[in-house]
Amino acid sequence: MTGETTEFWMEFCQLAANRAASGKLIALANEINRRLEEHTSVFENQPARLPVCSECEEAVELETAVTDEDGRAIHSDCYLLRLRLNRYARPVWQSNS
Repeated sequence: MTGETTEFWMEFCQLAANRAASGKLIALANEINRRLEEHTSVFENQPARLPVCSECEEAVELETAVTDEDGRAIHSDCYLLRLRLNRYARPVWQSNS
């Protein structure tokens, strides 16, 4: 948060706590609404960015996303394939049998 924003919120909280200068409180509430609308309008024109699969580097839909051991997004099929490949790619001295 910038210093100007912090100062603004501190002033607003002070006025709300004291319940003083109700006309100014309403003006501050309107200013908050204006700033929030400005802030959200910046994001309205940008396309949603989906996470990228850590294996195939394609977009991962949020509804079907899983995470790998490092907490990165990955397709469930890519994850299963990685697990299978890692299982068979281990050196013989690391195998359980």
